[in-house]
Amino acid sequence: MGPQDRLCESRLLSAIQPSDREHIRPHLIPRLLQRGQILFEPGQDVEITHFPCRGTMTSLLVISSDGREVEAASIGHEGAVGGIVSAGHKPAYA
Repeated sequence: MGPQDRLCESRLLSAIQPSDREHIRPHLIPRLLQRGQILFEPGQDVEITHFPCRGTMTSLLVISSDGREVEAASIGHEGAVGGIVSAGHKPAYA
């Protein structure tokens, strides 16, 4: 693992064999997100995958019929959220 791999410190990406990681490296785009930034709206097609880095947590919030938000899942630097689950063709549910 080289210095660029350590910038993100995604445990999921780090677990991929280095030779395989080279195949996806051209498709990885680092993004700095703001606290509270919405990645997907309910019903929106999920086309990309986010790999949270160290110190980052993503919450999946489900909105009830009366408008209350309920946290359904938390994803940190050990996982991913988005297209990896939906194969890029399913709408977001949360």
